[in-house]
Amino acid sequence: MKTDFSRIFYDKYFSFANRGIEVRLKNGKSIIGMIIGFFKADGDDYQPKITRWHIVNENEKRNLGMAALGRLSGEIVWQKDIESVKFSEDNSVMQFCK
Repeated sequence: MKTDFSRIFYDKYFSFANRGIEVRLKNGKSIIGMIIGFFKADGDDYQPKITRWHIVNENEKRNLGMAALGRLSGEIVWQKDIESVKFSEDNSVMQFCK
């Protein structure tokens, strides 16, 4: 059975008081912010428990990820697209399998 990196990421992220992160995607893009939501899988044992993360910057967290006219602010990131995550609280980096 494959390791569920989404669960490991979730547990580590929510154990910190400072929840700032830098997410590096496999396409080279970098996103700095914090998680304000996530999307769980339907229960398929072959995919991660969390499939997508809603990440916003510091200013967007105050509006709960909603922009004008009810649009989502920030970015929705697929778990499968994440290469690594750097945690602000302890400067550790979690590397995901490629």
